[in-house]
Amino acid sequence: MKRLIFTLGCVGILAVISASTQAAQVTWYRFDKQDNNDRDVSDSISTNNHGSLIGASTVRTTDRPLLSDNGSLISNSASVVLGNTANEGVAISGTDFIFHSDGLAGTGDATLEFVVKNNSKKFASLFWTNTFFNGGAQTIDGHPDSDRFNIGQTDFGSHGFNGDFKNAGAAPGIAGVGGLTDNEWAAIAIVREDQTATAANQYLWRWFIEGNEVTSTTTTEPLPSNPHAWSIGSRGCCTADLLVSEVRFWDEALTHQDPRFLRVAAQQIPEPASFVLMAIGAGIVFLRRR
Repeated sequence: MKRLIFTLGCVGILAVISASTQAAQVTWYRFDKQDNNDRDVSDSISTNNHGSLIGASTVRTTDRPLLSDNGSLISNSASVVLGNTANEGVAISGTDFIFHSDGLAGTGDATLEFVVKNNSKKFASLFWTNTFFNGGAQTIDGHPDSDRFNIGQTDFGSHGFNGDFKNAGAAPGIAGVGGLTDNEWAAIAIVREDQTATAANQYLWRWFIEGNEVTSTTTTEPLPSNPHAWSIGSRGCCTADLLVSEVRFWDEALTHQDPRFLRVAAQQIPEPASFVLMAIGAGIVFLRRR
């Protein structure tokens, strides 16, 4: 653990930056690693490179929210622009998608978190989990509608998200959320609860906004099983139009108002002077960096 101590007059400000993580977090994409000309996408838990940004206009930006995690503010240096253009987005091949049965959570409980600023009321895929990449340029080459999850933007009367999955048969929906405020950051989570002890292939899917459960549904179809590369915002036919700040996987089912959910504490990172004023008012500020 690193400790950085700053002194302002007679006021001491302590910031603690810790590399520790909750035991059940298995993957966390923060989109702030500056390797390979700012193109790599690394998992901040394992520190391994899992993929890359693709497309010339997909860039990191300083438009990013202030976040809280388990009751503490956390640093946030960048987000990624997904620009509504084919073959632009994030390509992940270093780990399987958490909700596939071969993912890090297997067929048990699992949680997907993502922090986004939704810019468009449209149909588009944010997570498409059966993707082929074409050569060194990593352009999208096809998007087969099988053995996949599709979680993305939709029109629920206003900005929102929903999802479904497909093994080899039907494509059951996993519900969704609507009513998001235009052009504002929101922390969304989808939780999968294993109910296969009750009935074969039965799972309960719960959706959360800022740690509060808003809807749920049950499915009884087999989960997608085969490992694939997958994409964030770049399905080919249906590319997303938004900003994404965080994507995090858990191998457990978080519950309503669990403090470990990511939450948006402010729509934009305050200027350094604002942090100083916050610190003086609070006495001690704890910031954790993973």
